[in-house]
Amino acid sequence: MPVASGDTFDTSVILWTRAEPVPSNSGQDSDRDIPEAFSNHDVDYTVKVEATGLEADTNYFYQFAACANPIIVSPIGTITTLANRNTPAEKVNGGKPLVLAVFSCSQFQAGWFNAYAFAARNTTADVLVHLGDYIYEPVGNGIRISRQTLGRELATIDDYRHV
Repeated sequence: MPVASGDTFDTSVILWTRAEPVPSNSGQDSDRDIPEAFSNHDVDYTVKVEATGLEADTNYFYQFAACANPIIVSPIGTITTLANRNTPAEKVNGGKPLVLAVFSCSQFQAGWFNAYAFAARNTTADVLVHLGDYIYEPVGNGIRISRQTLGRELATIDDYRHV
């Protein structure tokens, strides 16, 4: 169950996960103090939750659990809310320099994803930003690791699910 977060504001963030479906007949009641969200095939079993009422310029940790089986949990994610627009520049990020790691143009077919793992494990970046172009749609095979597209331009959500 991977996690991601983004669309950060000073008082809210979007949290995301994707989980494979599990049987819902576990007979366990969920903790009513924990927000619940449900998913299905129409959205590829993804869940996006807006966490609101947060403090500005604050680091938060989050985790997802399967409602049908609370033992199944995601890794712990972390996100920091943006500073309030009235915060003086020298006070943003607790007064420390703000470090960005920026990514773009991955090309799924060629397998160029080592930069993500390296940054996740070895950087002190405060923000990791991906500018786009994760999957290129052209016809043809992968260059280095032979990943293939469908042999035509990808156009539907089902096309992308099969890549």
